[in-house]
Amino acid sequence: MIRVLFSFFAVILLNIYSVNAQQVESLHSLQLGYPGARYCYEYALGNQFTINMEAGINIGWQKSNINTGIAPFDLDQNNNQPKEYNKISTEISFRPIIQLEPRIYYNVKTRHKYDSFINNSASFFCISSGISLDSFSFRNNTPNFFIVPKWGFRRSIGNHFIFEAKIGGGLEFRRGLTQFEPGLDLKFGYVF
Repeated sequence: MIRVLFSFFAVILLNIYSVNAQQVESLHSLQLGYPGARYCYEYALGNQFTINMEAGINIGWQKSNINTGIAPFDLDQNNNQPKEYNKISTEISFRPIIQLEPRIYYNVKTRHKYDSFINNSASFFCISSGISLDSFSFRNNTPNFFIVPKWGFRRSIGNHFIFEAKIGGGLEFRRGLTQFEPGLDLKFGYVF
């Protein structure tokens, strides 16, 4: 899968540098939405290529079963053993996150020609990668690493406000366990 992604981005990069397109710009922004709050710095590396660096906090909730123990005088009718009682707990977690995201804006020329390109308002492909650090909660304090290819777009609302949406799927690595990681971001931000 990594070879396919690398080949895909290599072809896009070759097309980008062969087209005389307008320049993306470097931006500082504060963004709030799903999955949390972040400070972002997007550094322009070429006509349509940027590196987006983010640091912030993801906010989430989860349900979990907590074993509250064994009741010695309450026997299970199937095997005459003491019953175990489980309690369902809902927990809100705050997870610090650091993310590095190379982006390729593929419709910069069209946006310049027909629409506004303020604050890099265009569609893009990116690979979100980073680390989600230990949770501030008391359970699930394992950091995880992730690599999630995404498609997204950004639109400017006035001169300083932006809306950004990204969707994709990739891999998450945690304590020797690799699993599918869906990626969905919906954020409003302020560019300064």
